[in-house]
Amino acid sequence: APAATAARAARSVYSVPAILLTPPAAVAAAHVLGLPGRGAAHAYLTLWYASIAPVLMAKRLARRRRPIASADVPPKALPAIRAILEHDANASFPSGDAAGAMSFAYPALRCAGLPAAAIGCLLLACFGRLYYGAHHLLDVAAGALLALLTSAAAELLLLPAGLCAAAWWHPLVAQACVLATVKALRLDAKLARTAAADR
Repeated sequence: APAATAARAARSVYSVPAILLTPPAAVAAAHVLGLPGRGAAHAYLTLWYASIAPVLMAKRLARRRRPIASADVPPKALPAIRAILEHDANASFPSGDAAGAMSFAYPALRCAGLPAAAIGCLLLACFGRLYYGAHHLLDVAAGALLALLTSAAAELLLLPAGLCAAAWWHPLVAQACVLATVKALRLDAKLARTAAADR
């Protein structure tokens, strides 16, 4: 039905090929086209991946249930969004979308000097996650704070030449770290299932 088709299409955005290929393609396109602000774009992608790794680990540990998965929460989401959220119902804490919004807001403020865009993006992302029942208030606050701390640490430790001078290879290294984290979490989950089956 239309809802199932929409859900499959929406899930493709979060598929492994999309996650693997989109950032390198964006970096390559920016260089080929000679677009300005490439350093800020590299910084955003680097910070996003750097923030998502600890978010994934925290989700694995917390296993907090999303509000939309509770029977007493009235449905507000579009069918496709609701299907995705319910499929991953125990991944509420912390919010990866809030972390991603902060990862965008940080270089938007530090590199581009766009406070209105930075704050607006962050607030709208957090509001949307709360409104559709994807997260609790603490989830979005924790996701944004985690990304803020990760971004500040990355700027201080990994980008000594300055956040806006991030090179094209920085996001690729951060991406590799996220993929290693995902693989480790999947292995951990598989071992946990095996141990539970042996009991």
